[in-house]
Amino acid sequence: MKIIYKSKLIICHIIFFLFTVTSVLAQLSAITGSYIGDGTTNKPIYGLGFKPDFIFVKCDLFYAQLTTSTLPLNNTKDMNGGTPDPGVIKSLDDDGFTLGSDLKVNKANTVYNYLAVKVEPGVFEVGSYIGNSTDNRDITGTSFRPDMVIIISQDNNEKPLYSSNTMGPDQSMNFLNSGLVTDQIQAFNSNGFQVGKDKAVNVSGLKYHFIAMKHVPGKIFIGSYVGNGTDNRTITEPGKGSFTMIKMWGQHATCRMWDMLPGNSHYFKNTASVTDRIKQNTSTGFLLGMNNEVNQSGNVYHYMQILGINNALPVKLVSFEARSVEKIIMLEWQTATEQNSALFEVQRSYNGDNFETIYQVHGKGNSNELVSYNYIDSKPFLGYSYYRLKQIDIDGGFTFSEVRKILFEESSKAVFSFYPNPFRGNKIKLAYNGNESLIYLDIFNSDGKKMDSKILSNGNKILEFQESLKSGTYFLIGNNGQDIIFRDRIVKL
Repeated sequence: MKIIYKSKLIICHIIFFLFTVTSVLAQLSAITGSYIGDGTTNKPIYGLGFKPDFIFVKCDLFYAQLTTSTLPLNNTKDMNGGTPDPGVIKSLDDDGFTLGSDLKVNKANTVYNYLAVKVEPGVFEVGSYIGNSTDNRDITGTSFRPDMVIIISQDNNEKPLYSSNTMGPDQSMNFLNSGLVTDQIQAFNSNGFQVGKDKAVNVSGLKYHFIAMKHVPGKIFIGSYVGNGTDNRTITEPGKGSFTMIKMWGQHATCRMWDMLPGNSHYFKNTASVTDRIKQNTSTGFLLGMNNEVNQSGNVYHYMQILGINNALPVKLVSFEARSVEKIIMLEWQTATEQNSALFEVQRSYNGDNFETIYQVHGKGNSNELVSYNYIDSKPFLGYSYYRLKQIDIDGGFTFSEVRKILFEESSKAVFSFYPNPFRGNKIKLAYNGNESLIYLDIFNSDGKKMDSKILSNGNKILEFQESLKSGTYFLIGNNGQDIIFRDRIVKL
């Protein structure tokens, strides 16, 4: 293996996987996103809208992980090398992928970012081959002449590596602190690429996997620029993006996800995020800092951009739970990221169809940290209640969470039944059978204001309300002078 160092002109190489929701051409199925680990053995990451062929996952604590649809099921390669690990990314599914409990992708309460891409013939393809240790070997199997190739070794400890058409012939690098290396990816051909006999790409009998990409305007753009050492420099040629990966020979690669904090980038190694690399993805390109890895004066930088689907939702809800605790219902939810988040509304229903808002709380506006919220429903329906969240953006847009159904039961010797329910007029029938001599009944409207009070005794009777009771939903709370013994809900038509 021969390492080449440029003495007069330092060559820095940048690869960009950038995504935008606007393109003249049809978009490549490529998505970035984030999630919070929970340590479970089968954590689904769904909602991509396609079955991915390539997955890349990174957090602050561990080396980046990647897999392709050609790797054996349940095998994931570490950017630091080693043989593929089972139980990391367990499967590629019709609408996403499933994680195992391995800490590299699923440590509890840890934020992870991911990139998912689907094969598109002529633009982005994956494949595999068996090594034969022959120099200048042509690997066929693509439907185009690649402009960039990544190679992953399945059966030995070599690190994933790549080459692009702007790096010059017979030059490759891995994604850590590698220099330019020969005898790996040597050239690009009309239907594939050529490899040398380096152990990272062509040992006899070992299996290798590749990702091949082509420059296609509107989908993948490959270019270069010369660093000028100025801060907040915008590169405008590519357009808006959401995932950026940067590599300079001799130094570690960095990457930036759309939903990371402004100014931050990840290393591909197991260290915390860094600043002053790719500072932001703008509407016309990307914003650079002054760090030598991206913008040293006189250095030539190379980039590749993918325009695809932007999966960064205004709010990423990672959990929403409802549980019964003594005489209340506890609602708890968490967000991983929030952008332009104005409000959360807690909505409740007695039948799962008709919901009403019972609580509001302000969102965090813009946040890339784990945020926890909670609400106590101290007056739940007796029996089943249905809860959901309505998240409202600053611009008025909104989304709903999944519905949570929970049973609320209270120990009481008293049995109450109101009928018909819903009812008309100011009278409703009441059946009460219990050992309590007297029940004190309070009637509240949906805003929690007490509208009426009654004293009940055992037996069947007609319950008559005030004439001023308007149409709407009302909550009934009964107590025996000390303890609440029932709650119920009635609707006046």
